[in-house]
Amino acid sequence: MVETISTMTPLLRMNEIVKSFPGTLAVNKVNFVCNKGEIHGLIGENGAGKSTLMKVLAGIYMSDRGEIFIKGEEKIFRNYSEARKTGIGIVYQELSLLPELSVAENIYMGIWLKKRRLINWDEINNRSKIILNEIGINIYPDELVSSLPMALRQMVEIAKVLTQNPEIIVFDEPTAALSREEVVKLFKILKDLKQKGKGIIFISHRLKEVLEISDVITVMKDGKEVITENASYFDEDKIISYMVGRKFTEIFPEKAKIIKKEEEIFSFQGILKKYQKKIVFSVSRGEVLGVGGLQGQGQMDVLKSIFGLGGCKDVKIEIFGKEIKVKSPFQAMKAGISLIPENKNEEGIFLILSILENIAAPTIDKRQTLGLIQKQVENKIIKGVVEKLSIRITSVDQIAQSLSGGNLQKLVLGKWLISEPKVIVMLEPTKGVDIATKQHIYKLIRELAENDIAVIVYTSDMLELIGECDRVLIMNHGFLTANLKENEIAEENIMKASVSDINLLETEMK
Repeated sequence: MVETISTMTPLLRMNEIVKSFPGTLAVNKVNFVCNKGEIHGLIGENGAGKSTLMKVLAGIYMSDRGEIFIKGEEKIFRNYSEARKTGIGIVYQELSLLPELSVAENIYMGIWLKKRRLINWDEINNRSKIILNEIGINIYPDELVSSLPMALRQMVEIAKVLTQNPEIIVFDEPTAALSREEVVKLFKILKDLKQKGKGIIFISHRLKEVLEISDVITVMKDGKEVITENASYFDEDKIISYMVGRKFTEIFPEKAKIIKKEEEIFSFQGILKKYQKKIVFSVSRGEVLGVGGLQGQGQMDVLKSIFGLGGCKDVKIEIFGKEIKVKSPFQAMKAGISLIPENKNEEGIFLILSILENIAAPTIDKRQTLGLIQKQVENKIIKGVVEKLSIRITSVDQIAQSLSGGNLQKLVLGKWLISEPKVIVMLEPTKGVDIATKQHIYKLIRELAENDIAVIVYTSDMLELIGECDRVLIMNHGFLTANLKENEIAEENIMKASVSDINLLETEMK
């Protein structure tokens, strides 16, 4: 029997919220409640209305209809500043940090501490250090945000919001850039906030994490609330059925039936500069190669080296048996190598340019005659890519930053598809996207492999390694610790290899 959800006066109540945009009813009469000392999971596909509902709460959007009550008192927020002063804080998936400023400057941006009308930098640095220590992050307040990896930037974003001491905190995909160890740290923070009586709204596409941390879960679909129940009522299959009408076991496409191991499309060898360890691997025809392990073990350095971004020395790359010199991204692109970066907004997309301009950018030279772009050809190709990837747009002239996270990820993929790559390296290709978009990307990955393109996928998602990849390489301390095939690709083997001190290459040479 399903337990009853608390009927006490809620910390937050949103009644019959409606929000529309031209041609779209984004939120349709949604009711949402979050109680004091509660972690409320909010899930749904991209475009389900989750982020729009939370932006209404934060005063970023004004609702067309509906009411918001904080501790039983009706509130109308005309901007985020008003919402923040009422005790609402949001940790966004797309970070709001300014990379060229320090950690402390970002944390106290807009709420400067002053002494005799001058900014008190000593106090700002000291208080920043305190809040960072409280959430278990050991970094200096004067460090530039641009020098930090994505996981630490996410924690700085959290520190920035907690500094404002909010009563209601929305976490929008906070674990997308975090390893499992970092997720555990974050969950400790959430539990501490819960103990202090805060109301936590946790948005994530990682369903296991939602089930693990939430007390109550709300599922949204097509702008409507589908169901709200205690977390104990749900499992992954049940959540997915409410979200998209499909079971979890149907998410991944069938793996390759035949892999021609003797027919190598791509091979790599090089020495990791940071660890001074040799790495050797290859990708066979029809194969999806996964790369996993704990974050920060050299995987990114190796995979970015394939695209000419350094990290490795003495690199030797062969494509279809022919050695290729790759010392820069330009040379990599000319050789038919594509890279889907982890941080799509900073490295994969021109946010202020149109969808057409973004997709056309890497291959613009292929559609020129006497220096003039063949506009009709370009429009036809771009519209074909948009249709193939089901990118939800109103026009190819639409600005990229207006798209949802899932559609932005498809946009990054789309621009490389028209380059007809021979090798495609994907770093966290489904980070922060919904189940339906993930399924679309999984299908695309399989199609690429079937079309004799070497596909290399780095993901911190264990289920993706197991469900999508034909073979999985695990790295630790800068060397390969496992080369898992077929039935060997299992959670236990991946975890063991992730903490192993055995260098696979050295073992094979003995």
